[in-house]
Amino acid sequence: MAIENELDFETLIKEAAQSEENKPIPNSTGYHAYVGIKYLINKAKNKVSIVSSQLREKFWKNLNREIEQFLAKDNTKLEILIQEFDDKNRFIQDLVANSKGKAEIRLISATASQRLPDFLTIDSMGYRFETADDKESLVQGIINFGDSEGTTSLNALFAKTWTNSKKI
Repeated sequence: MAIENELDFETLIKEAAQSEENKPIPNSTGYHAYVGIKYLINKAKNKVSIVSSQLREKFWKNLNREIEQFLAKDNTKLEILIQEFDDKNRFIQDLVANSKGKAEIRLISATASQRLPDFLTIDSMGYRFETADDKESLVQGIINFGDSEGTTSLNALFAKTWTNSKKI
C-alpha cells in the first residue's frame, strides 16, 4: 500500500493493529507518531511504558482520552521515564493527579551514561521507537504491533533504567 496521505497512513496503522503482524512501519511526522501511539495505547491490555526526552505537553495532551481509557481498565499501569522535567507541564501534573496511582513518572538519572531514544511499549507485543537528529528536525520512527522480541528488548532497557531513576 503506497502512503499517499494521512488517511492512508491511519488505515495502514489500523490494519497493522488489528492483525498484530510483526511488520515494522516507518514514520517520520508528528501526525504519524500521534496515530501510531494512539493505536498502540488502544491495543494495550496491562502496561504502557514510555521513555521521552521531555514528554512534550503540546503532543501528549492530544492523547489524553486514550490514556484515560487505558487507565480506566482493570489491572493497568502506565510508567513513564523522562530525561528532562518541566514542573509547569500541565499534562504531567494532570496525569499524576488523575491516575489514581496507576501512572508513575520518574526522572532518568543525570548520571546515565547515554541519552535514551524515545520509545513506547505496550505489554510484550508492540512499540514505537524513535530517533531524532540533534536539532530534532528529522524524526525517524518505527511502529510495530507484533514484534515480541523487539518489545522484550525495549522493556528490558526500560526496566533497567527505571530501577536507577528518581520518582518525581
